[in-house]
Amino acid sequence: MDDASGAQFVPLLSGEETARMLRFHFAHDQSAFAFARGMLRTLLGSYLGVGPELVSFQTSELGKPSLSGEWAQSSLHFNLSHTEGAVVVAVCLDREIGADVERVRQDFDVDDIAGKFFSPSEQKALRSFAPGQSRVDAFFRCWTRKEAWLKARGSGLSFPLTDFDVSMSAREGDVLLVTRPDPHEARRWRILDEGAPPGYASAVAIAQPVSARSAAEL
Repeated sequence: MDDASGAQFVPLLSGEETARMLRFHFAHDQSAFAFARGMLRTLLGSYLGVGPELVSFQTSELGKPSLSGEWAQSSLHFNLSHTEGAVVVAVCLDREIGADVERVRQDFDVDDIAGKFFSPSEQKALRSFAPGQSRVDAFFRCWTRKEAWLKARGSGLSFPLTDFDVSMSAREGDVLLVTRPDPHEARRWRILDEGAPPGYASAVAIAQPVSARSAAEL
C-alpha cells in the first residue's frame, strides 16, 4: 500500500480520527490508518445506505467500537483490525464479531512471549511444532485467534489470556475453544481461521446464533 492509497480516504475521517492519524510519526503509518478507517466507513456506509463520512462510532469502556447516533440501535456489528500491509473488516447482523490480523514476524522469541501470555495447554501445543518457521506460524495462528475472541467478547485484556485455550493447527476450519472457569462459555462462540495472504495470520470470532447454542446444550 502506498501513501496515496490512504490519502484518498482522509476526507472521510472524523475530527477525532484525523487527530489519531496525525499522532503517527511516519507518513506510511498515517496512510495505513486512514486506509483502514476509510475502508471501514465505506463498507458500513454501503450497508447503512449513507455516505461513509456520515457514519459515526462510539467505543465501550473496554475499547470495543460500535455504531452511534441514529445507528446506535442498529443490528449491524463490526470489527476492524489492521497491521502493516493488511486490513480485515468483519461485519455481521445480530451477532457480536471480532477480528484480528497480524504480520508474521521473526524478530522476537515466540516461546518467551507464549510463556507470558498463552495458557499451559497452548504452550505445550506450541512446543509440539518444530523450532523455526513452523513454530512461528503456529504462534501467530494462536495469537490472532485469541485476539479475535477477546475482541468479539468486548472484554479486552480484562479476561486473562491464560484463562482460555484455542487450537493452533493450520488445518482448522472451526477453531477449538476451551474456556475457564465457565466451560459453557465456549459454546457461545465460533472462531474461524480466515485465509490470509502469505506472511500474515488472521482470524474471526463470531457469536453463535441462539438456535445453535441451544442445540449444543441439548
